[in-house]
Amino acid sequence: MQLSSQKDHRMLQQQSHYDRPQQKQHPHNRQHYDHHMLQQSSWNARPQQNQHPHNRPRYDHHMLQQSSWDDRPQQKQHPHNRPRYDHHMLQQSSHYDRPQQKQHPHNRQHYDHRMLQEQSRNDRPQQKQHPHNRPRYDHHMLQQSSWNARPMKRFKDASTAIELVQIAEQSKFDFDLSGFWNNMSKKFGKNQPHDDYHQDRGEMNRKLTQIFEITQREVPSYQSKDLSLIIHGIAKITFMLKEGGSTRNRNCVEAVLHSLLLDNTIHCGLFDTMANQIVALENLTSFSSQSLANIVWAFAKVELPHQELFDKVAHHIASLQSLDEFNSQALSNTVWAFATTGVFHQELFDKVAHHIVSLQTLDEFEPQHISNTVWAYAKADIAHEALFDKVARQELFGRIAEYITELHSLEEFKPQAISNTVWAFAKTGVSQPEVFDKVAHHIVSLQTLDEFEPQHIANTLWAFANATNIPFHEPLYDKISDIIVANNS
Repeated sequence: MQLSSQKDHRMLQQQSHYDRPQQKQHPHNRQHYDHHMLQQSSWNARPQQNQHPHNRPRYDHHMLQQSSWDDRPQQKQHPHNRPRYDHHMLQQSSHYDRPQQKQHPHNRQHYDHRMLQEQSRNDRPQQKQHPHNRPRYDHHMLQQSSWNARPMKRFKDASTAIELVQIAEQSKFDFDLSGFWNNMSKKFGKNQPHDDYHQDRGEMNRKLTQIFEITQREVPSYQSKDLSLIIHGIAKITFMLKEGGSTRNRNCVEAVLHSLLLDNTIHCGLFDTMANQIVALENLTSFSSQSLANIVWAFAKVELPHQELFDKVAHHIASLQSLDEFNSQALSNTVWAFATTGVFHQELFDKVAHHIVSLQTLDEFEPQHISNTVWAYAKADIAHEALFDKVARQELFGRIAEYITELHSLEEFKPQAISNTVWAFAKTGVSQPEVFDKVAHHIVSLQTLDEFEPQHIANTLWAFANATNIPFHEPLYDKISDIIVANNS
């Protein structure tokens, strides 16, 4: 037994521990073996050594000093080493090489601040999602990002017509056409900066011509709302050009549009294309009441009656169970458009008349709506007296007369609305003395008739002279006579 012990001791000295790894299993040799291994064996060669509970602290300390953090990233998982590791990484490691580092709650603020300073936001658009960074990101983007990349959001912000054209050009003419024409009709005719009057008209003609060509080419792809906005916008511009007269003192955009729309009538082919597109549809259920009214109003304004289009719109409206979706403006503009173009549709006019009579109140109707409505029915009655439903006409005019006489005053009625209203009552032969009496007192009460054009005065006098059962109103004639004498003296 003694010899065996001596033999073991001698073997431990002479024999390599690496040749006899199982020797460590002997309980008397375990501590000696472990101490020997800790001194001589490489930590890197024996990473499992750190599993021994007595050696763990020393091993960890040794590894923190000698091992590379980058070579042993898992070291950070040890709870005692985490704070030191994080601090070390923030100093030495690049945030760009270790983006996940930002996830640590202690490092987030430092990381975000560094990223905001050094990294381009354009390269990291998702950075803006962080709630703390959003305001600063938005301000940064407003300063650096190009508005050209967002043309659709700028049409409504443009202050002049030429800015709209510039935005369209910057987007390489890939933009919202309905938004362009809708905003152009709103900006058109307003005061323009002085520089707008000195633009190259040849270049502007090229740009606007290209926009018209794109508008016509894209007609098959338009939605119902797009069609109505484009037709309405171009028609409004055309009408304003006609009202404005010559091109003298016009800015560049207005002068070029005057040439394209009035001189070259470039819109005629466009309107015809859009009208055929609508007629080809199976039905008009996708169009809102306002869209339908805007379309027929636009064709009437530019004096381009399209029989098939008007017939399709009329049949659609007449087939509706109710006209509750039509507001007063849509109703008046619709019948006005049909009367202006000379396209009469009895079912349409009868349906609109019965609907207005059935309303509990006409408070929604503005003076212009009232005037346009009675004028349209009077115009239609002249052209198609044999087909007109005289009962519906009588009820409609009676209801409107009742509404006018109940008004406190006619101050909101413009001279044209007053003259058209009394002219319509006189032309249809509907006897409503209360309406004429109220109009006469209103005109007499005015201090001046400067707002009345000669045509307004002539139509008013004709109406009072030809209306049925209307007594002679001497104060009215005296007032108008005095005005005429004063103007000619």
